[in-house]
Amino acid sequence: MRNTTKLGSALVGMTVLVVLAAPATAEEDAPRSVGGPAVPQQAGPDGKLIPQTPQERPDTPYLPGVAEGFSRGADGVVLHTFATGAGWTPWTPIGDRPVVGTPSGVHQPATRSTEVFARDTEGRLVHADNAGEGWSEWSVIGDRRLAGDPLAVHQPNTGTTEVFARGVDGRLIHTDDSAGEWSEWTVIGDWTVTGPLTPVKDARTDVTEVTARTTDGRVLRVENAAAGWAIWSVS
Repeated sequence: MRNTTKLGSALVGMTVLVVLAAPATAEEDAPRSVGGPAVPQQAGPDGKLIPQTPQERPDTPYLPGVAEGFSRGADGVVLHTFATGAGWTPWTPIGDRPVVGTPSGVHQPATRSTEVFARDTEGRLVHADNAGEGWSEWSVIGDRRLAGDPLAVHQPNTGTTEVFARGVDGRLIHTDDSAGEWSEWTVIGDWTVTGPLTPVKDARTDVTEVTARTTDGRVLRVENAAAGWAIWSVS
């Protein structure tokens, strides 16, 4: 078990902070600001705290209610915190599996559970969830190797979580749990992409759109309309 001192020092290598939030209850249906988790700090030579700056742009989706934060420590373990009425809890590790890059978290409103996805040191997609009884063990999804960080979105109308990533061949790949278990990875289109992906969901239409940058510098947008994945535009 890690103590607070060890956990604090592990945050020196933080690369990302993901903030999630549960939907508001009937009594708190109006949006309210819950702020954000304090940036992890370490003491300098004079004993004063020095704010630590994430190495990558934080992914911060927001819904009214309780917020959660995820980061990757210097030892590669995913760390978690959440906001209560008394402020933010101490950072705690989710298991002991080391990961690389940026973890991605989503909240499931229907079950009030949280899922977090990451890329392990072998390049595989790994997943853990918390339905209120503590975090599950990390599990591996599929056998594809990823060249970029996974990005997850949740469709509340269908109860489906989708994950997008860039494969080692540069192709945009996708998996989801719409059938009750994780599907095989599928390739979307025949474009090669680079850099981060940006998936967004439209709860009104149940359509998910993904924006990416192609290797020749253009913007690619795809969507999963009723007929399946389609190239929306390349510009």
